[in-house]
Amino acid sequence: MTITPKLTPGDLHPEVTHNIIENLPEFLKHACLQFTEPTERELFLYSALGVLSGCLPNYLAHYDGWYLSPNLYVYVLAPYGTGKGSMMYARYLGDAIDNTKKNRTYEAMARYRQQIQAQPKRKKGSINEQDTCDISVPPIEMLYCPGDSSKSALIDFLFDNKGYGMIFETEGDTLTTTLKQEYAAYRDLLNKAFHHEPVSFMRRLNKEHKEVKKPRLALILSSTYDQFLSLIDTTENGLVSRFAFYLLNENKSFRNVFADEKECYREYFTELGKSVERKYNYLYNRSEPVYFFFTNDQKVSFHEFFSMAKEQAKGLTGIVNRLAVICYRIAMILAFFRHYDYEYDEHPPERIMCDDKDFTNALAITGILHDNAETVHGFIPAKTKGKRPGDIQALFDTLPDEFTTQQAIILADKLGIGERKTNRYLGKEERLDRVSHGHYKKKQ
Repeated sequence: MTITPKLTPGDLHPEVTHNIIENLPEFLKHACLQFTEPTERELFLYSALGVLSGCLPNYLAHYDGWYLSPNLYVYVLAPYGTGKGSMMYARYLGDAIDNTKKNRTYEAMARYRQQIQAQPKRKKGSINEQDTCDISVPPIEMLYCPGDSSKSALIDFLFDNKGYGMIFETEGDTLTTTLKQEYAAYRDLLNKAFHHEPVSFMRRLNKEHKEVKKPRLALILSSTYDQFLSLIDTTENGLVSRFAFYLLNENKSFRNVFADEKECYREYFTELGKSVERKYNYLYNRSEPVYFFFTNDQKVSFHEFFSMAKEQAKGLTGIVNRLAVICYRIAMILAFFRHYDYEYDEHPPERIMCDDKDFTNALAITGILHDNAETVHGFIPAKTKGKRPGDIQALFDTLPDEFTTQQAIILADKLGIGERKTNRYLGKEERLDRVSHGHYKKKQ
């Protein structure tokens, strides 16, 4: 029997419903219910999904011919001065892993320095001057990579951590400044890492080459709307469609900053982080991955859900495709924590079958993400949405549905467009399909 989702794109208010919270795995449900305000619960859940997505190494699922890890890109958009405290508590879920890795690095670096100091000193210019190079610099192990890292530093970080890592930044300006310095290169890395495509760089000095074949990067960002537009000012580069957006509304009431329950938040979420570390270590140390699966009924419902969403996409079909990937990853995360016992840390099975509650919750959350994505696209200024220059748009409108390069050059000449510019346009216009050499067709 086909499972019919109760929630479909467009039907949801952009807040996580009580029903979603109640049907979460115990680990996440208990964590969310620590917060008394609904908005804090919602913000924590989205942020926690992002953090946990980067804490599940060696956990895979087959999707569209490829194996996916559960890594998510989460973006929290909020007005200036809006409280994001529960977002920071989500970061605690990865702190134990990060601390352990950093401690290992400190110890390894201390041993490395001792080995270097123990080497006999060589005279400058002597044949044996470079002998100390035989002592390898230890990898810098971390879970959280600083948001102001350069592209090469980020690849170094992923390389040292076997492809796994996370960026968690609550101030949009931190990453914006970095991206403005080397935007195209950094953006390209983030786009590739979302789908685990290889990333690499080569340094001129010593001709050093590093490649991360399957990067598994989680990204959790927060900023104001203005900061967001500085970071992502166009829908054409593909990065915007890779994010799961949570829109935090302005809270017009003043929170009770002296609530008794908040005094124990730090201790509670620190303990949860230790539980996450045990799960992380179990996966990391396995010789074979743990695999995630949908049931046959869920596969049918998944296809129906996103087929309908794509029919109603109104020009946002690419976003629907990416939301399907995000939905699948959310289901992976929820299913893992349902099968990995909350209280006793019992190990999950090697093949995790998605529970119907987690499947329905993943679709429900994705419905909210769909609405949020439409809202985000609505406030990106029209001038950044890939508008073509007037002469190029006029050429496109003049061209027939099918044409040759020579026909395009003749029509372009009448519009005052040179041959070189026309050839460049034909080579990169996304609204055209190249049927054969010198023969083009407009996409329908």
